This record gives sequence, structure tokens and C-alpha cells, in this order.
Amino acid sequence: MPRVAPADPASLFVSVDESGRLLSLSPWTIRDLIARGVLPARRLGTRVLISRRVLEELAEPPSKRKDTADATGHALTDTR
Repeated sequence: MPRVAPADPASLFVSVDESGRLLSLSPWTIRDLIARGVLPARRLGTRVLISRRVLEELAEPPSKRKDTADATGHALTDTR
């Protein structure tokens, strides 16, 4: 597999591979989260791009999040 250069820190969207590196997850896990609707993504031609802002929000500890839902409305923490 070819090496992917790190994304520009100022970019609004990042690739599946870069998203995996930022969250310490495999690209397959990122693709699975996208397929299940947990992680919103945009398709641009053959590329799948994820918002850097959404990734930063997911990476925040639950205590620092503004709410307990991700950008798709799915609960991020168990509220039972």
C-alpha cells in the first residue's frame, strides 16, 4: 500500500487513511463507521472525505463535548 502524506493541518476535510491516523483507528474501522452512519463523510469523485471538525469533536473527552450526540445525532455515551 502506498504511503499517504499527512494532510495539511489547515485542510477542512481529510481522507479515510488520515482520519484513521488522527483517531488511532484502522481505515477499515473508519469505513465501517461511515457505512453505519456514525461518522459523516462526503464523496468527491472516488475520494471519501471526513470533516476535520467532526473528527476533533469525536476525539474530545465526553466531559468537554457540548452534547452527548455526534454530528449525525447518534449518542456518543451511554446515558442509561
